[in-house]
Parts: sequence; C-alpha cells; structure tokens
Amino acid sequence: MSILNRYQDLYPVMIPQLPACSASLILQALQKSARQFCIDTEIWSETLGSIDLVADQTEYTISSSWDAEIRRIKELRINTKANIAEGNDGTVQDPSLYKFTPDDSLELDDSIKPPEAVTDGLEVDVCIIPINAAISVDYVLLNAWQEAIVAGAMVQLMIMPKQKWTNTTQAAYYQQKYNSSWNSAKVEKVRKNVNGSVGLSA
Repeated sequence: MSILNRYQDLYPVMIPQLPACSASLILQALQKSARQFCIDTEIWSETLGSIDLVADQTEYTISSSWDAEIRRIKELRINTKANIAEGNDGTVQDPSLYKFTPDDSLELDDSIKPPEAVTDGLEVDVCIIPINAAISVDYVLLNAWQEAIVAGAMVQLMIMPKQKWTNTTQAAYYQQKYNSSWNSAKVEKVRKNVNGSVGLSA
C-alpha cells in the first residue's frame, strides 16, 4: 500500500463516486473534514521544539511546526540546567499555573516564573488542528485516519442539493463510517493518555 502524503492522494478513492465534482471542491471538503475530525477527537498532537526560558519572564509564544493551530496544551514541563544535563524531562506543571490563548501566547503563573535563563527549559505538548488552507497534514495522521477524513468529505459533498454527485443514501453510509472512526479515535486517545505517549495514532 502506498504512503499518502497529501489530501490529493485521496482523490482516486473519491472521484469515481463524485461525477463532475471539481478537484477544488473535493480538496475543500477534505480540508474541512480533516480539521473537524481533529477538533472532534483531538487525535493529532505534537511535542513542540523546546523553548529557552528567560529569567523572570512569564510570557512566551508557542506555535506548531505544521500548518496547524494549537487547540490546547496537553502538558507543560519546566526543566533545569542540571536536569537537562542529565538527559531528563522537565517537571510537569499543573494546568492552573499557566494560560494559553488562541494567539499562541503562553503565560506562566508568577509562582513558576523561571529564576534563571535555561536553554531548552520549556517543554510543551499540544493538541493541534489543521488550518483551513492546509493542503497536507502529517502523513502518519493521514494514513491512520484516511477513512474518517474521506468519509467526512463524502458526507459534505453528497448532501449538496441538486448536484450530479448528490446521494443522500451514500451520505448516510459515510456518516456511519465517520462516526465509527470517531469512536475508534476516542479509544485511541484514551490508550495514549494511559500509556503516557504523545504523537499520532498509527
């Protein structure tokens, strides 16, 4: 089985069921579907690159390395020079001690304000969702959850009224497939949380 890298790689399984539907419309549906699936399930997560702590500074900017928005912080850790030298992760902080806002701003509580500068001292794990204009996502996410992404896109397209590809019966079928994948992703999310792993479901 070939590896999927872009939304366009999903076209071959969709086009035969969507007569006269344009590629641009299919892409838009896939973009919306992938975004909604990640919102519904929070299945896509990322460990951000470590951030340098600045002495007495509580405000930082964080961002995903993908064409994605940060939905929420899963875990935040603060490390020390000595701990980093020993190759250890930082200490997990209680969510009440920091605040994240949609403009990618992170504010630490004064009680955990760094007393000294620490290179790579701030470690953050986040849930992310693709931006609306993204043409691709992590290939692991795309390959693991392609059925869900395709199903969600098919529902959007097939319920459009008075189109050559309109098919409410098939739309209902794909809605069931999406719901099934949603349930599977929720189970996978619980499994990852129990195991303490961060990343993508495979």
